[in-house]
Amino acid sequence: MYYQPKMARIWKEQLPKTKLRPRWKYHVQVCSFTFEFWDLAQVQATLEFYQQKTHPSSRWAKPKSLQNERYSASRRAETLRWVRAEGYVVQRWWERLPMRLQQNNKRLKVIKALQQALTEFTKTEFS
Repeated sequence: MYYQPKMARIWKEQLPKTKLRPRWKYHVQVCSFTFEFWDLAQVQATLEFYQQKTHPSSRWAKPKSLQNERYSASRRAETLRWVRAEGYVVQRWWERLPMRLQQNNKRLKVIKALQQALTEFTKTEFS
């Protein structure tokens, strides 16, 4: 049987020192998934993402140079070359998160863990 802890696990690791100040890597483990953050702004952005119940479509918009006929043929060809080369393979950071974490009961656990982590990390960051 798989054991899933009730509480989130929150910790930070110190990276090799830089000249100005120590750098930290932040971790939040909740619902059998470990988030890894490099700064507190990433924690805040992830918290804001999970606070939204529904999210916009992940479909990429067609580039403007392909939508409008007034662009030159060379510019449209250049854009088409880029689209074929990339194939819209680029993923935004939230598209790589497991979908199971967006289910309502787990989403609420993630929000609670990220809020707790943000308060703990900011408290220790400035003390």
